[in-house]
Amino acid sequence: GLLNAKRRIHMKRRCNTMAKLIQLNNGFVCQVDDEWYDRLNKHRWSLHRSAQTHYAQSGIKIDGKLKVVRMHNFIMGSPPRNGMVVDHIDGNGLNNTTSNLRFTDTRTNIRNTRPRQVRPTEEEKMKLEVLKNKIQSLELERLEIQWQCQLMLEKFGIHKSTRMRSWLQTYSLETESDK
Repeated sequence: GLLNAKRRIHMKRRCNTMAKLIQLNNGFVCQVDDEWYDRLNKHRWSLHRSAQTHYAQSGIKIDGKLKVVRMHNFIMGSPPRNGMVVDHIDGNGLNNTTSNLRFTDTRTNIRNTRPRQVRPTEEEKMKLEVLKNKIQSLELERLEIQWQCQLMLEKFGIHKSTRMRSWLQTYSLETESDK
């Protein structure tokens, strides 16, 4: 009915707004709607790194006290009530366009998160590098043995189509019986 029509109009307005970029103090940028750009650009925004994503935050005076406010909460009207949180639909905490923000409960917000990337420790990185070097060394050794076998096969007039393994097994049996 009428309520759904109002929602559709509101969603059209939200999707048709132009996005602008706000520079954060450490080289990152944050995407916001044109209608919010002037209000947000008055503040100095910095990057907050969480386990899952990055967010823009700023120290803003509220009731005479300096409080740290995340940009998505500022846009959606901070703080959310009744156990609701602001969710970034695409999972990108630096995309603060209103079409990407919604109120949701904590469970839905957690379900919307991306799988966490597990980063190796320095010790694990070093072990991985050692393993890579061993694999490369073994591969070179295998190629050298293969090349030497190829030379031996050609020396005895055995064609490349003959399997090396069967030839080596036959050769090893002959040398053992010669003893």
